[in-house]
Amino acid sequence: MARRRTVRGVKSGNMRAMLKAFVSILAVATALGPFQLYWGSSRDSRTKPVGTAGAGSPRAEHTWIVLTPSELDPRLSRELEQMAARDQALIRVVHRSGEARRYRLRPGNLFLELREEKKAQSFFDALKREARNARLEPTDVLAREGYILEAFYPRASVPDRIRITATSPAGFHHALLRVPELLTVWPSNLDSSLNPPVQAVRVDKNRTQAVLSDFPSFPVRGIVEGFYGRPWSHQDRLEVLRFEGQQAMNVYYYAPKDDPYHRTLWQEPYPPQEMSRLSELAETARRNFVDFCFAISPGLSMRYSSDEDFSVLVRKLDSVARLGVSCIALFLDDVPPELQDPQDQSRFKTLAQAHAYVVNKLYEHLKSRWPDARLTFTPTTYTNEWGSRDYIKELV
Repeated sequence: MARRRTVRGVKSGNMRAMLKAFVSILAVATALGPFQLYWGSSRDSRTKPVGTAGAGSPRAEHTWIVLTPSELDPRLSRELEQMAARDQALIRVVHRSGEARRYRLRPGNLFLELREEKKAQSFFDALKREARNARLEPTDVLAREGYILEAFYPRASVPDRIRITATSPAGFHHALLRVPELLTVWPSNLDSSLNPPVQAVRVDKNRTQAVLSDFPSFPVRGIVEGFYGRPWSHQDRLEVLRFEGQQAMNVYYYAPKDDPYHRTLWQEPYPPQEMSRLSELAETARRNFVDFCFAISPGLSMRYSSDEDFSVLVRKLDSVARLGVSCIALFLDDVPPELQDPQDQSRFKTLAQAHAYVVNKLYEHLKSRWPDARLTFTPTTYTNEWGSRDYIKELV
């Protein structure tokens, strides 16, 4: 006997009846004239048509007017266009406040202003004042990715004007991630409904204005692909980088233990096809405000005292740096805890001394060739569970 199919628990007979009823409704609606199906909160006067001819296309009566600095980061321009498209809105970008005033008072429009504060100290002081009741006090480093967002609510439900102040493209990016939520959350619920919570929220007593002051809780936030076993696919990594950008993370470490060119074949250059993939990863990371950090793990066979091995190491790292990668990582975890090479044993007293020598030499090379380069180092002992405490003490 053939099994009766169900859809989400609805028997097929009932489903057919439901479909007939729905078709009848459509027929009546069509006879009466054009129609639209809507989704969205009843609080939002800018409901979004989704079931009509041309659905998903921007509507002339709903426009985002965006006032930006004259030199806006292209990543932010792209992000604004994508956000407006998801809101089924037209977008007009202007660079002078006088031009913006032609649009800002029209019903149904959203006026969005991006104000760049060029004086970092002034912004830092303002952020500290606004976040004075936050559980975490901002530092100058954290403030670089922070923002102050002011939202104005003429109907006490949906803002028609948003002003964002920041000092960096990353700060504006983090603020823009909040805009879709602001279009759906009542001002009285901002302190409890935003996910993740912001550092500080201030709503005036009339609930016509809200100020969000936000900054990251710590400066480095991201993912290390550093596990053993089958590495992620190239598509997996691209999706991870996009995910990081949407979650306000800012770094991804490429360090798959079973990528042979990362570890066992560290001396060998990447084949052209693999270099092309690394280039795409680095570019995707940049587009999503993520720092692509390339890691290499040569400790299984590298002779720390060898100039030849060091030249091989920097030649490979230079080839990656030419892709626009400024973050380099030297991973010396999971390597022999004692010196193995006779030349190393005669030159260095300890493993820590050898590692310190290589790290310092590599840092000097990177800074001389690539002034913006940064170096991250993972030592052999990196956990309290095992390893030599003396090794760590000597390194620092």
